[in-house]
Order: sequence, then C-alpha cells, then structure tokens
Amino acid sequence: MDNRGILNKKQVILFKKIKELLPDKSLVTVISEQLGLGEEATYRRIRGEVPISFDDAAKLCHHYQISMDSIVDIEIAQLSF
Repeated sequence: MDNRGILNKKQVILFKKIKELLPDKSLVTVISEQLGLGEEATYRRIRGEVPISFDDAAKLCHHYQISMDSIVDIEIAQLSF
C-alpha cells in the first residue's frame, strides 16, 4: 500500500485489525453498512484520507472487541490530569 496519501495512520491500523477479523468478507461492504456510508466514502476512510469520528471509531472498536488503547498506544501512566 502506498503511504503517501495516508493522513490518519491510527484509523488505518484500526481497519487493518478489523480486516484480520473478517478474512472472508468485504471490509468496505461491512464498514459501509455499520457506519451508514457509501462505498467511496468508506474507501477514503479505510485509506486514511478522511478521518472517522471518535464515535465511529468507538462503535467499531466495541463491535469488533478491539481495545482503543491498542490503536492509539495510550498508556494510562502517561496521562496527566
């Protein structure tokens, strides 16, 4: 995959993790249905050209039981309040 157009690397990682869970299904079709998007809009998000919302990321992580921490590399100890 050509990385020159990727702006949102973390969401690309999320979509790669989802794809690993769906080896026999079309990622575009499944994500389009789950997020209520057209296929072209979904492709742009999968490629990282257009950001997905936090709510959409949370919805996908919850549905596929993927930890958001594993996507964004947050360590609780590094957070300062």
